[in-house]
Amino acid sequence: MKTINSMISYSGEICQEILSLTDTAICVTDAEGIFVWVNKAYCDQAGYAESELVGKHFNVQFHYLSEEKLRKLSEDYALIVKNNVVIRNEYRIKLRDKTRRTFEIVRKPISLANGSAGVVGFITDIDSRKEQENDHQLSRNTLRAIYDSSTDVHFLLDKDLNILAFNNVAEQAIQAFYQRSPRKGESMILYSVDGSEEEFVQNAKKALAGESVYVEREMYITSHTPVWWYVSYKPARNEEGDIIGIAFNATNIDRYKRAEEQLMAQNEQLRQIARINAHEIRGPVSAIIGVLDLLNRETMGEENRELFSWLETAVQNLDHAIKKSVSKAEYGD
Repeated sequence: MKTINSMISYSGEICQEILSLTDTAICVTDAEGIFVWVNKAYCDQAGYAESELVGKHFNVQFHYLSEEKLRKLSEDYALIVKNNVVIRNEYRIKLRDKTRRTFEIVRKPISLANGSAGVVGFITDIDSRKEQENDHQLSRNTLRAIYDSSTDVHFLLDKDLNILAFNNVAEQAIQAFYQRSPRKGESMILYSVDGSEEEFVQNAKKALAGESVYVEREMYITSHTPVWWYVSYKPARNEEGDIIGIAFNATNIDRYKRAEEQLMAQNEQLRQIARINAHEIRGPVSAIIGVLDLLNRETMGEENRELFSWLETAVQNLDHAIKKSVSKAEYGD
């Protein structure tokens, strides 16, 4: 660009020929905005022939703009010439074929061949780049919205365990626990629970080595009541797959753990009740079985033998059911 800038200060035919061959779109106007010279790249980009532009005001190309915007362009020309300044802007321009593209336009003062002041413009099509930037911004905004809509605590840490990013829930949690807001660049170790610093560092090292670590633990934060958390340390990677830090996530699972503990306690109580009831019932049943063993079936009449067999079968079935109940209560079988 320096070569082009230095050459444009001359008005020789050789310089104009060289500039006409460059891929950079270039136009030269006088101080009033009248086209003095345009190169082929400018004509191709704008969709106009050189004869349609040279000798005419730049308004011919921007006739669709409002009076206010045209006045602003004229004021820019006056400012460039009067104060000898360079102005760089991005414009969304409607071309002759009705399509719109984004251009970066750099305008600077020059001296024309007749010694009068003029303005040279260098125009670069940045539409593809702007679309990519907009797509990236949309992706960032979408990810941020998802990040902040989560009910979990999320921190992104660098390799030195310093904070790169965090979501709203993380900020609220730190404010509640430490009465201060986290800041980017701070060490995450500042916010580890007392006594857990070594565990935090060890798990972080595993994540940086490529291993995902999951931990359930009870932690005392600001109250005397411990809170259960499910914590994960995962390697954070860039698009090339290289590890650039750690994704640290924490989920409050206290309600579920308390419910689990309560359910386990209730199950143990039920097992105790089952054991007690089973043993209390089994005693009399065992006694009946013992009496039946003492009876002599041979001395019974036919009718009594049938009653005896029925009673014996019923008692054995009851004994089997009691044994099964005890087994379930003690072993869960």
